[in-house]
Amino acid sequence: MADIGKDDLYEMRRRPVDGEHSQKSNIDENVGWAIEPGNEKDEVDMRRMGHKQQLSRSFRSLSILGLTTIVTNTWLAWLSSSTFALYDGGRGEALYSYIDSWFLSLLIVLSLAEMASMAPTSGGQYHWVSEFAPPTVKKPLSYLSGWLAGLGWHALIAAASYASGNLILILAQTVHPSYIPTAWQGTLMTILTAVSATLFGCILFFDVMGVFAIMIPLWCLAPMASSHEVWGEFGNLEDGTRSVPAGGALIGFDAAAHMAEEVRNASFTVPWMMVLSIILNTRRLTNLQLHRRVSFIQVLEYAVGSKGGAIGMMVPFVILSYCVAINALRAGFRQAWAFSRDGGLLFPSWWAKVRVINKTPTSMNAIFATIWFAILAALLNLAGSETFDAIIGLATGTICGTYVLSIGSVIVRRFVGEPLPAARFMLGKLGLPINIISVLYQIQLIIFAYFPLFKQVTV
Repeated sequence: MADIGKDDLYEMRRRPVDGEHSQKSNIDENVGWAIEPGNEKDEVDMRRMGHKQQLSRSFRSLSILGLTTIVTNTWLAWLSSSTFALYDGGRGEALYSYIDSWFLSLLIVLSLAEMASMAPTSGGQYHWVSEFAPPTVKKPLSYLSGWLAGLGWHALIAAASYASGNLILILAQTVHPSYIPTAWQGTLMTILTAVSATLFGCILFFDVMGVFAIMIPLWCLAPMASSHEVWGEFGNLEDGTRSVPAGGALIGFDAAAHMAEEVRNASFTVPWMMVLSIILNTRRLTNLQLHRRVSFIQVLEYAVGSKGGAIGMMVPFVILSYCVAINALRAGFRQAWAFSRDGGLLFPSWWAKVRVINKTPTSMNAIFATIWFAILAALLNLAGSETFDAIIGLATGTICGTYVLSIGSVIVRRFVGEPLPAARFMLGKLGLPINIISVLYQIQLIIFAYFPLFKQVTV
């Protein structure tokens, strides 16, 4: 196993000779390319972190905002999983848990954005831990953070591919009620989604238009619940899992950080687009009303009073869930590529290999490995759909774990009074309380992410 603790990771990055040698060996020397450079600040940041620019900085503000907003896609994820919150806590508890989770997640995003501005690297959390954690623990914690992030993002890719593929099967079942989807069909659709996701990109337009395609018919046609039912209906208050659907729908904002080495003016653009994405997602989600304790597909059919209308409203869900898989794949293999570049994975030189495809430097080996992970995870569906419920919990728990490690490292640094690197997005005196609240919330979410979502467990 590659031992990231052999040398001090942070100091290793700062040695230009060793760093340049290890990174040059990962580049396909037989094909030349003109890497699209960043600005002077990007070059300074890369030199400080000990990295050589290997990827083109082709992302701008709007494109990175679109990627982060699509990956998190809060309104789609939360509406799709709202059944669990409704059963566990009722309308009122589901609504309050979302409001609480959004506010607390905003604090997390602010904490991550500050670190992304101080160290704009595709490595994200494991690099931040290696730079900010105490010297005695930075090696093992950085290694742990990198593996947790890799596991979490690959689980998220598999879950997004599963959700996208199975939405198509559900749509087919809505059109033909006699059709019953089988496990092997769900597995094939998951594999098809994961493989085809490498071939396409998507834009923010579909996400913005999709919410209006759902919101307007619900506003105009759906019967509205009373104020008491919406704000005062509770149940299962002793069950902490009610926060998981809302909290789980608000993870993945570190996607922008994992694309940092492809973003121009990254130390400014990445943190601000992370913050803007959570605000944009939330303003759209607050317009969606919960009407019944049933799945969102039944909500649509009940709201518009027609199966054809519900099918039409399902189309944005199918498109956007596919876009989530695409962009999650991008962020996931970028994280794996960066971690292998620093020797954190098995066969790091293979993972970190950069080839030129259509005049664009591309980490194809990391892409292929990520796809194979999604394919193997899809095969688990043959054992039962509950497997993917566990994978979603795994994604939530591991990604939140990386947030705890990285933000916790900054907390320790602030407590002992050690200076933090200069950044263009700083929390100032509010940094410490924001960081502490963020970590406490993430610990709670990690614990309940592995609990069953229903009180009566049958599997």
